[in-house]
Amino acid sequence: MKKYLLIITFCTVLSEMVFPQGSCCGGMGTTGTRFGLGTANAKSLQLQLAYDLNFMSALYDGDVRLEDDSRQRVIHSGILEANYGISRRFSVAGIMTYMGQEIGSTTLDGVRQVEYLWGLGDMIIMGKVRITNPLANNGWGLYAGVGSKLPTGSYNQTRTNGSEFSMDLQPGTGSFDAISWLSLSKSHIFITNLYLNSGATFRLSGKNRNFRDSLTYITGNEFQYTAGFSYNFYLGIVFDIFTYMRYRYQAIDKFSSEAVDNTGGHWLFISPGIKLNFTQNFSFIVFTDIPLYQNLRGPQLTTTYRFSAGLIYNFESRRSTELKLDQ
Repeated sequence: MKKYLLIITFCTVLSEMVFPQGSCCGGMGTTGTRFGLGTANAKSLQLQLAYDLNFMSALYDGDVRLEDDSRQRVIHSGILEANYGISRRFSVAGIMTYMGQEIGSTTLDGVRQVEYLWGLGDMIIMGKVRITNPLANNGWGLYAGVGSKLPTGSYNQTRTNGSEFSMDLQPGTGSFDAISWLSLSKSHIFITNLYLNSGATFRLSGKNRNFRDSLTYITGNEFQYTAGFSYNFYLGIVFDIFTYMRYRYQAIDKFSSEAVDNTGGHWLFISPGIKLNFTQNFSFIVFTDIPLYQNLRGPQLTTTYRFSAGLIYNFESRRSTELKLDQ
């Protein structure tokens, strides 16, 4: 009987977490969807502090870009994620975000106007489980999670003239939403140090029953799927380079049981990036979103380019090891 000491390594999965907001290519993709620390080792705490810039100036109706550059929207987001490993199988994660927006428009007489909107976004709480152990399944790992989006963000902020911003611009949705997550990964696929990572999330929206005091608003349900490869190599420090494809679908919003115009659609992005692992527990990640395709229900402003960067630190109570026994 041979004993092999195997060290569990953390492989970043850009799992699809969930954040508002709505139809203008916000939704789960506004901030947290493009981050996510996977599952934590037993008794370890992972923290990620990140910044996300989403510049939106492309106006689409269906899959056709309209010749209209009168509107722009810039979203600045700060994201804090904490991920704690309860045991080797179970972990719990929470994500908070703070958003600042610049919303520009041009009036009929050519005057440029900019509105500013700041606020705390909705919060995510999720429990995760490792279904299969990659060490016992030839590098294949399967993970799942369930949780909720809590209505911590405001949904009734107003413009300088006193009118309310539309729901797709608000930091929060005002509803409790159910979230499910599933992730599949494979280490050393095809060649050594090449990793396959994939993740899917589904958000089932609840009802905001206090919209404009007494009305009901339901943000469209949302599905996202991300898949791609990362490659690990050493040049003084350990680097991970990666490229992911991300698909997002959002259903139409409902206001008092009626469909809301200019909401919902399909989006497809490619997301290349790099991760620098300065130490075993401290790393820096940077990546971008490049739009490939969108098919939107009614004219909607969508992403022109997007940039994200984050610092990740892992507080280990002890080095995580496992023994694999061969008979």
